[in-house]
Amino acid sequence: MEVSDARKLKSLEAENRQLQRLLAEQLLDNTMLRDVNSKKVVTPDAKREAVSYIQADFGVSERRTCAAMAVG
Repeated sequence: MEVSDARKLKSLEAENRQLQRLLAEQLLDNTMLRDVNSKKVVTPDAKREAVSYIQADFGVSERRTCAAMAVG
């Protein structure tokens, strides 16, 4: 294995780790949304309750929860 091959391999491994992290985050977001989707989340109070529920149940931040739910 030459130096250029080792660099390419290292670059591919780094890209693979990044893609795996992104996939894991997306799967978590989907799981959170499926868990809340069974409830009606229309009013601001219902949205607050859903955000609190997800934070407590999944242990994620309020910012991430609001981003996943598309709550401003």
